[in-house]
Amino acid sequence: MGPERQKAENYELALDRHLTQQQCDAIYPGLYLEIERARDYWKARGGVTEKDLDEAEKKGQARVQIINNRMYVKSYSNEQPGTRTKATLALINEALITSPEPVPDIEFVIQTGDNGIPQGAPWSLGRKEKEEQLTLMPDYSFFSWPEPQVNSWQEVADHCREYESHLRWEDKVDQLLWRGAFLVDIRKELWEIARKYPWGAVSDLDWGDRDSVNKLLLTPEQHCQWKFLAHVEGYAYSGRLKYLTQCRSVIVAHKMRYVQHFHHLFNSDPTSPSQNIVISPGRNFDNIASVMSDLLSDDAKAKKIADTSYEFWQHWLSVGSVACYWRRLFREWKEVMAFEPVLKRDVASYNSFILMGQVHWDAH
Repeated sequence: MGPERQKAENYELALDRHLTQQQCDAIYPGLYLEIERARDYWKARGGVTEKDLDEAEKKGQARVQIINNRMYVKSYSNEQPGTRTKATLALINEALITSPEPVPDIEFVIQTGDNGIPQGAPWSLGRKEKEEQLTLMPDYSFFSWPEPQVNSWQEVADHCREYESHLRWEDKVDQLLWRGAFLVDIRKELWEIARKYPWGAVSDLDWGDRDSVNKLLLTPEQHCQWKFLAHVEGYAYSGRLKYLTQCRSVIVAHKMRYVQHFHHLFNSDPTSPSQNIVISPGRNFDNIASVMSDLLSDDAKAKKIADTSYEFWQHWLSVGSVACYWRRLFREWKEVMAFEPVLKRDVASYNSFILMGQVHWDAH
């Protein structure tokens, strides 16, 4: 499609979920590092067997088949962290039904807890570097995260873009913002340091205190009021990070212990013109004071990092990129499967599952 036709039809590449694999590879090169890593890991071990999936299923939230371009749910755990698994399945189905090409027949197990459990061969939301047997899939909230009233990913992107269109860099607040439940020591440590400086805007949010929530809770786009946004992991990875990328702000983080499917695309090199994140050196946030001093003393540099990050992630975390990642995962997973999935009658079609919320039920 040429640029004139794109303009005439109000076409936006980032919203195109109907790309072929060849188009995906050309438009999002380098996106698939985690898929390729997992593929190589399992190939070197002879592939993924049914036993591997049986083991993964014991700690997983759902076991799924894609056969003849249709999705089926073989098992679904009642021990669910909110709507995560349903959102993940909906995201997979979106990638499936928007594919302009056939998708191979595959079978897999998904885990939707904060911590991926390296048992068998599951797909998980995040992993530690040493947890090589975990295959990373996009976060469930790329579909929607209704519990904290975040809504769908595209709505977040649209709201942030609209918010930023009326906000000049020089009008943003010269502080480092983080609000959330402390939960773990590193978050408390950041607060202990930040509260001593004018640039600190770190607050504890008690989800059990409605007054606190009503006072402190910000929408994703409201974060864009600040020039600097802190990213802090919790018990595992933090789902907040991708939302921060939708603001024209500088993301300031510690050295992360957990990896998500897109983390390899971050560039923290201070000498690079493509830097899109700032990583505080040393242990946790021990050196955050000097990091913030440098950023505040060079506003042009801070703005450059913010601009680069904003433009970069508008493309690389678009709904189009997420669909491309899923379909590449489907294809590479087929390459490592050591068995052929067989469709039986004791599974639920996705169409029925989304209505019943379970795999088995009595006729009535």
